[in-house]
Amino acid sequence: MKTFNTLLFICLFVSLKNHAQKEKDIINTVIERYFHAIGGKERAKQIHTFSSESVGKLKDNEIILKKKLMLPNLSTTTMEYGGKVVSKNTFNGKKGLITQQYEETEFNKAELKRHKKNRSIFPEFDYLKTAKYIGIEKLEQQNCYVLEIENTKVYYSVDSGLKRKGVSIQEKDGKPFLQQLYFSKYVEIEGLLFPTRLLLIAGKNKIEFQTRSIVINKDVKISDFDL
Repeated sequence: MKTFNTLLFICLFVSLKNHAQKEKDIINTVIERYFHAIGGKERAKQIHTFSSESVGKLKDNEIILKKKLMLPNLSTTTMEYGGKVVSKNTFNGKKGLITQQYEETEFNKAELKRHKKNRSIFPEFDYLKTAKYIGIEKLEQQNCYVLEIENTKVYYSVDSGLKRKGVSIQEKDGKPFLQQLYFSKYVEIEGLLFPTRLLLIAGKNKIEFQTRSIVINKDVKISDFDL
Protein backbone atom coordinates (compact mmCIF):
# COMPACT_ATOMS: atom_id res chain seq x y z
CA MET A 1 0.00 0.00 0.00
CA LYS A 2 2.86 2.36 0.85
CA THR A 3 4.45 1.72 -2.56
CA PHE A 4 1.11 2.37 -4.29
CA ASN A 5 0.65 5.70 -2.47
CA THR A 6 4.19 6.71 -3.42
CA LEU A 7 3.55 5.92 -7.09
CA LEU A 8 0.24 7.79 -6.95
CA PHE A 9 1.98 10.84 -5.49
CA ILE A 10 4.69 10.73 -8.16
CA CYS A 11 2.08 10.49 -10.96
CA LEU A 12 0.11 13.38 -9.47
CA PHE A 13 3.26 15.50 -9.10
CA VAL A 14 4.31 14.83 -12.71
CA SER A 15 0.78 15.62 -13.94
CA LEU A 16 0.69 18.94 -12.06
CA LYS A 17 4.18 19.81 -13.26
CA ASN A 18 3.21 19.09 -16.88
CA HIS A 19 0.05 21.18 -16.50
CA ALA A 20 2.02 24.10 -15.05
CA GLN A 21 4.55 23.88 -17.88
CA LYS A 22 1.76 23.78 -20.47
CA GLU A 23 0.14 26.87 -18.94
CA LYS A 24 3.48 28.67 -18.94
CA ASP A 25 4.02 27.77 -22.60
CA ILE A 26 0.60 29.17 -23.53
CA ILE A 27 1.28 32.43 -21.67
CA ASN A 28 4.65 32.78 -23.41
CA THR A 29 2.99 32.17 -26.79
CA VAL A 30 0.25 34.77 -26.15
CA ILE A 31 2.81 37.39 -25.09
CA GLU A 32 5.18 36.60 -27.97
CA ARG A 33 2.31 36.89 -30.48
CA TYR A 34 1.31 40.24 -28.94
CA PHE A 35 4.81 41.68 -29.30
CA HIS A 36 5.07 40.33 -32.85
CA ALA A 37 1.72 41.97 -33.68
CA ILE A 38 2.70 45.44 -32.39
CA GLY A 39 6.13 45.51 -34.04
CA GLY A 40 8.52 43.25 -32.17
CA LYS A 41 9.82 42.66 -28.65
CA GLU A 42 13.24 44.16 -29.37
CA ARG A 43 11.71 47.43 -30.57
CA ALA A 44 9.46 47.53 -27.49
CA LYS A 45 12.54 47.15 -25.25
CA GLN A 46 13.94 50.37 -26.75
CA ILE A 47 11.08 52.49 -25.34
CA HIS A 48 12.26 54.27 -22.19
CA THR A 49 9.57 56.95 -21.85
CA PHE A 50 5.96 57.23 -23.01
CA SER A 51 3.37 59.98 -22.90
CA SER A 52 -0.13 60.22 -24.31
CA GLU A 53 -3.15 62.52 -24.27
CA SER A 54 -6.67 61.33 -25.00
CA VAL A 55 -9.94 63.22 -25.06
CA GLY A 56 -13.53 62.13 -24.51
CA LYS A 57 -16.88 63.47 -23.33
CA LEU A 58 -18.89 62.93 -20.17
CA LYS A 59 -22.26 64.67 -19.72
CA ASP A 60 -21.42 67.12 -22.53
CA ASN A 61 -18.17 68.19 -20.86
CA GLU A 62 -14.72 67.42 -22.25
CA ILE A 63 -12.67 64.95 -20.28
CA ILE A 64 -8.91 64.70 -20.91
CA LEU A 65 -6.76 61.75 -19.92
CA LYS A 66 -2.99 62.30 -19.72
CA LYS A 67 -0.46 59.57 -19.06
CA LYS A 68 3.31 59.56 -18.63
CA LEU A 69 5.68 56.64 -18.01
CA MET A 70 9.42 56.38 -17.47
CA LEU A 71 11.61 53.34 -16.84
CA PRO A 72 12.05 51.58 -14.55
CA ASN A 73 8.62 52.12 -12.93
CA LEU A 74 7.69 55.82 -12.74
CA SER A 75 4.15 56.73 -13.75
CA THR A 76 1.57 59.48 -13.56
CA THR A 77 -2.01 59.59 -14.83
CA THR A 78 -4.10 62.76 -14.77
CA MET A 79 -7.77 63.22 -15.56
CA GLU A 80 -9.18 66.69 -16.30
CA TYR A 81 -12.91 67.37 -16.43
CA GLY A 82 -14.45 70.68 -17.36
CA GLY A 83 -10.99 72.27 -17.42
CA LYS A 84 -10.09 71.14 -13.89
CA VAL A 85 -7.92 68.28 -12.62
CA VAL A 86 -10.31 65.87 -10.87
CA SER A 87 -7.90 63.00 -10.29
CA LYS A 88 -4.20 62.27 -10.40
CA ASN A 89 -2.29 59.09 -9.68
CA THR A 90 1.52 59.42 -9.38
CA PHE A 91 4.31 57.00 -8.46
CA ASN A 92 7.90 58.27 -8.24
CA GLY A 93 9.58 54.90 -7.83
CA LYS A 94 9.38 54.88 -4.02
CA LYS A 95 6.13 56.53 -3.01
CA GLY A 96 2.73 57.03 -4.60
CA LEU A 97 -0.03 59.60 -4.22
CA ILE A 98 -3.67 59.60 -5.31
CA THR A 99 -5.41 62.97 -5.60
CA GLN A 100 -9.18 63.04 -6.06
CA GLN A 101 -11.38 66.10 -5.68
CA TYR A 102 -8.57 67.89 -3.78
CA GLU A 103 -8.14 64.99 -1.32
CA GLU A 104 -4.74 63.30 -1.21
CA THR A 105 -4.16 59.68 -0.21
CA GLU A 106 -0.84 57.87 -0.14
CA PHE A 107 -0.54 54.47 -1.82
CA ASN A 108 -1.26 51.57 0.51
CA LYS A 109 1.12 48.59 0.77
CA ALA A 110 -0.63 46.63 -1.98
CA GLU A 111 -0.53 49.59 -4.40
CA LEU A 112 3.15 50.25 -3.64
CA LYS A 113 4.00 46.60 -4.22
CA ARG A 114 2.15 46.54 -7.54
CA HIS A 115 3.76 49.73 -8.86
CA LYS A 116 7.25 48.71 -7.75
CA LYS A 117 6.90 45.46 -9.71
CA ASN A 118 5.89 47.25 -12.94
CA ARG A 119 9.35 47.66 -14.43
CA SER A 120 8.57 48.22 -18.12
CA ILE A 121 6.60 50.54 -20.41
CA PHE A 122 4.77 47.50 -21.76
CA PRO A 123 3.24 45.49 -18.88
CA GLU A 124 3.42 42.34 -21.01
CA PHE A 125 7.10 42.04 -20.10
CA ASP A 126 5.99 41.61 -16.47
CA TYR A 127 3.10 39.32 -17.41
CA LEU A 128 5.58 36.66 -18.50
CA LYS A 129 6.32 36.13 -14.79
CA THR A 130 3.03 37.04 -13.11
CA ALA A 131 0.15 36.03 -15.41
CA LYS A 132 -2.14 33.03 -15.15
CA TYR A 133 -3.85 31.52 -18.18
CA ILE A 134 -7.66 31.48 -17.83
CA GLY A 135 -8.71 30.13 -21.23
CA ILE A 136 -10.39 31.34 -24.42
CA GLU A 137 -13.47 33.59 -24.31
CA LYS A 138 -15.60 35.34 -26.91
CA LEU A 139 -15.31 39.11 -27.20
CA GLU A 140 -17.48 40.78 -29.84
CA GLN A 141 -17.64 37.58 -31.91
CA GLN A 142 -13.86 37.08 -31.70
CA ASN A 143 -12.00 34.44 -29.71
CA CYS A 144 -9.55 35.87 -27.20
CA TYR A 145 -6.91 34.36 -24.96
CA VAL A 146 -7.53 35.55 -21.39
CA LEU A 147 -4.70 36.14 -18.92
CA GLU A 148 -5.22 37.02 -15.26
CA ILE A 149 -2.84 39.29 -13.36
CA GLU A 150 -3.89 39.79 -9.73
CA ASN A 151 -7.37 41.38 -9.93
CA THR A 152 -7.19 42.12 -13.67
CA LYS A 153 -8.10 40.04 -16.73
CA VAL A 154 -6.57 40.93 -20.10
CA TYR A 155 -7.94 39.74 -23.46
CA TYR A 156 -5.75 39.12 -26.54
CA SER A 157 -7.20 38.36 -29.97
CA VAL A 158 -6.54 34.80 -31.13
CA ASP A 159 -6.51 36.03 -34.74
CA SER A 160 -4.40 39.20 -34.56
CA GLY A 161 -2.54 38.80 -31.27
CA LEU A 162 -3.45 42.37 -30.29
CA LYS A 163 -4.72 43.37 -26.85
CA ARG A 164 -8.47 43.96 -26.97
CA LYS A 165 -9.70 44.49 -23.42
CA GLY A 166 -8.79 44.81 -19.75
CA VAL A 167 -11.19 44.13 -16.87
CA SER A 168 -10.54 44.90 -13.22
CA ILE A 169 -12.29 45.41 -9.89
CA GLN A 170 -11.86 48.97 -8.60
CA GLU A 171 -13.03 50.61 -5.39
CA LYS A 172 -14.60 53.99 -4.69
CA ASP A 173 -15.86 55.18 -1.30
CA GLY A 174 -15.33 51.68 0.03
CA LYS A 175 -17.54 50.10 -2.64
CA PRO A 176 -16.17 47.81 -5.38
CA PHE A 177 -17.15 48.28 -9.03
CA LEU A 178 -16.24 46.70 -12.35
CA GLN A 179 -14.02 48.67 -14.72
CA GLN A 180 -13.60 47.68 -18.36
CA LEU A 181 -11.20 49.20 -20.89
CA TYR A 182 -11.45 48.31 -24.59
CA PHE A 183 -8.53 48.89 -26.98
CA SER A 184 -8.99 49.47 -30.73
CA LYS A 185 -7.88 51.47 -33.78
CA TYR A 186 -4.19 50.61 -33.51
CA VAL A 187 -1.87 53.13 -35.19
CA GLU A 188 1.83 52.75 -35.98
CA ILE A 189 4.17 55.22 -34.27
CA GLU A 190 7.92 54.87 -34.82
CA GLY A 191 7.67 51.21 -35.67
CA LEU A 192 5.18 50.14 -32.98
CA LEU A 193 1.41 49.84 -32.92
CA PHE A 194 -0.52 51.65 -30.17
CA PRO A 195 -4.31 51.66 -29.56
CA THR A 196 -5.76 55.13 -30.16
CA ARG A 197 -9.41 54.47 -29.34
CA LEU A 198 -10.14 53.61 -25.72
CA LEU A 199 -13.60 52.77 -24.42
CA LEU A 200 -13.81 53.05 -20.64
CA ILE A 201 -16.78 51.56 -18.82
CA ALA A 202 -16.63 52.22 -15.08
CA GLY A 203 -19.75 51.46 -13.12
CA LYS A 204 -22.56 53.35 -14.88
CA ASN A 205 -20.22 55.69 -16.74
CA LYS A 206 -19.22 54.98 -20.34
CA ILE A 207 -16.57 57.18 -21.97
CA GLU A 208 -14.94 56.79 -25.37
CA PHE A 209 -11.51 58.39 -25.57
CA GLN A 210 -9.75 59.29 -28.81
CA THR A 211 -5.99 59.56 -28.41
CA ARG A 212 -4.71 62.75 -30.00
CA SER A 213 -1.01 62.41 -29.18
CA ILE A 214 1.50 59.67 -28.36
CA VAL A 215 5.16 60.52 -27.81
CA ILE A 216 7.90 57.98 -27.10
CA ASN A 217 11.46 58.52 -25.82
CA LYS A 218 11.15 62.30 -25.43
CA ASP A 219 9.26 65.10 -23.64
CA VAL A 220 9.16 63.20 -20.32
CA LYS A 221 11.37 64.21 -17.37
CA ILE A 222 11.91 63.11 -13.77
CA SER A 223 10.12 66.19 -12.41
CA ASP A 224 6.88 64.99 -14.06
CA PHE A 225 6.65 62.44 -11.25
CA ASP A 226 7.15 64.76 -8.31
CA LEU A 227 4.65 64.22 -5.49
